[in-house]
Amino acid sequence: MVRKVIYKCPNCGSTNLVPLMGFETGMQYNCLNCGYIGVLRIMEKKKK
Repeated sequence: MVRKVIYKCPNCGSTNLVPLMGFETGMQYNCLNCGYIGVLRIMEKKKK
């Protein structure tokens, strides 16, 4: 199945986000380009 959305870093706009495990804070994401760690991410519909 193909993903229909793209997730981007809110800091630099990169799509190189990897999930981190968070216990009390919930799911967090790490950007491999700028080093951002946080719960926010930009969700964008994939264009055909």
